Amino acid sequence: MTPPASRNTAFTRRINIQLMTVTLVLLIAAAGLFSWGAVRVFGDALAPALTGKSATIGDIVARQIGAEVALDVPFDQIPGVEDFLSPIIAAHPETAYIVITDRQGRILYASGPRFNAARPLLEALGPGPAGAGSAELGVFLDTTVPVVATATVIGSVHFGVAQSFVQSTLEEMVYDVVVVLLVSMLVTFEILLILINISIATPINLANDLLTQANHGDFRHIIGGTARDEVGRLVDRINHILRSIWRDHRRLAARIRWTNGVVSLDANTLLATLADRFRFAGGSGPQPLEVIDLTRIRAPLFLFMFAEELSRSFFPLYVHDLYTPIPGLSDKVVMGLPIALFMLVVAVFTPFAGAWCDRFGIRRTLLIGMIPAVIGFAGTALAHSLYALLFWRSLCAISYAIMFIGAQGFLAQHTTRQNRASGMATFVGAVIAAGICGVSIGGILADQIGFRATFAISTALALIATVAVALLLPAGRRDCRQDQPVRLRDYGLVLRNPRFIALLLFSSIPTKIMLTGYLFYGVPIYLNAMGETQSAIGRIMMGYGLTILVLAPWISRMADRSGRHAVFAGVGGLIAGLGALLVFEVNSALVVLISVVTLGLAHAFNNATQLALVPEVCRAECDRIGRSSVFAIYRLLERAGSVLGPVLAAALAERFGYQQALGILGLFGLVCGVVFCAAFLLTRTQASAESEEIVA
Repeated sequence: MTPPASRNTAFTRRINIQLMTVTLVLLIAAAGLFSWGAVRVFGDALAPALTGKSATIGDIVARQIGAEVALDVPFDQIPGVEDFLSPIIAAHPETAYIVITDRQGRILYASGPRFNAARPLLEALGPGPAGAGSAELGVFLDTTVPVVATATVIGSVHFGVAQSFVQSTLEEMVYDVVVVLLVSMLVTFEILLILINISIATPINLANDLLTQANHGDFRHIIGGTARDEVGRLVDRINHILRSIWRDHRRLAARIRWTNGVVSLDANTLLATLADRFRFAGGSGPQPLEVIDLTRIRAPLFLFMFAEELSRSFFPLYVHDLYTPIPGLSDKVVMGLPIALFMLVVAVFTPFAGAWCDRFGIRRTLLIGMIPAVIGFAGTALAHSLYALLFWRSLCAISYAIMFIGAQGFLAQHTTRQNRASGMATFVGAVIAAGICGVSIGGILADQIGFRATFAISTALALIATVAVALLLPAGRRDCRQDQPVRLRDYGLVLRNPRFIALLLFSSIPTKIMLTGYLFYGVPIYLNAMGETQSAIGRIMMGYGLTILVLAPWISRMADRSGRHAVFAGVGGLIAGLGALLVFEVNSALVVLISVVTLGLAHAFNNATQLALVPEVCRAECDRIGRSSVFAIYRLLERAGSVLGPVLAAALAERFGYQQALGILGLFGLVCGVVFCAAFLLTRTQASAESEEIVA
């Protein structure tokens, strides 16, 4: 039986808020104290660790120089010393200089990016000490190691590290700690949301609904699926009372009916009165009633998207590591090829995923559909060729399409018209939260354990997502209400609509191009070329998801209240273009961050409003072939932008370089935004004129 929609009572809302608040406060306090302690310990240990590393490298250099001198090579005439020092400096980016001096402190050999700045300070030292040691030398931390030949100290090796490196490393540590703290809060929120709704809120809301029904004389149901906890004991007690009332009614009815074997007129009247005022279950007793909580899909969806987003900040760089020449394609185009192929496979398999969910049920489809992702992530971690990588990522794309459609189908199956919007908010919230967590933590993991190990973690997360599907989703019925498949002539019907064409070509497709071409492909490679760490790239890209998470609900409400969805979509396109144009002028990580945040703001403006515009501009088509068919056509065609984005960005980078390519994409987005606004203004004026003629 399907119960009435459960209402969130003030009591359950208060419990949710109190539990969330207490848990998050405790988490923030504990994580904050731990983070503060970790930063202090790291800061105290960093300088000694750098000194020890510098002494080790200096000792290697000193031994090599001493060995040359021991072979009767004059100390000041050793050939190729600078060539010997250059690979050492390249392998240790914190190195400011390596300088070799004689006993009088005269500089014989030197190399390093900061040597010219350190030279006056080194020359002022004079004769060096006989032993090793470290000391501050202006803005440098200088470590001295003696050069020994034939048991005699003949000079010193000075290994210098800029003290700003120590400070920047500490800042990186603080940033990473803040990111981990934010991600831990989001993950905790997701876990609490699921546990509270399944274990507390849903049973209490269902109990409230059934008690309300009982107060109105309806005793046909009890609560099913109870747990062994405090709420479960409360539910058991309510069920016991409802069963007792049913049994009492059965005994009373039997006694009235068969007293002396004759049913009197008064007894019939009493039975009729009971039937009018109360409703009881049949002979089998009250039927268990269960409500499927919508947050059950949130855990597997969050975990799967988390696994997918872990590689977002470094995936093009991983592709570059596996690069093998492909005739006719440059390395830049090849780096974008797996992203384009992934999006193409998602577009191709999305219709099949919907049909499979309808035929076999959502739970079964998701359980089987997660297997390609587990295999694909594991294969990606072990891939040793580009062609293998393309194959493994295609498997991940199949699972992505299945999870995407399966989650939406689950929400559509267990919501009504009254709560469908809040149900889709569950879907969007999980995807955005996973994007924020995955892209930031993925960058940190790539820095610490490498690309392949990060994909191994994605494999584990995909496997856990599969287990979550098995544990949380109900067996579920097959949905036999299969929509009529979209026919080729339906595409022709929709594509004859000029306003739909304007929406598709100048808003929806450019939005996807900016997402996959600018953010997924261009930003990681450009930041890496600027020398940013993977952690920094992840933090910068995280700004996109954070901006959408904070602003999208507010902007969507504004658009719905105003009813001007086309204006919001057009403004979003203009903002995206202007933000990306900033990179054209200034080569700075801060500018890239501003651009990424601006892109998030732009997509907060136009993602939801584009969907709202589809039925507005295709009213006749929706009436003729159905809204679901129109949306299916729109979704498939807009994914062309996702496929085209990385290929276009790569082609531009090959011709103009990454910075100019990102700027050109911004110019493209700006032009599309202007054309979209003009097209919708023009077609709206024409449509209004035609309406006036018809009325006249």
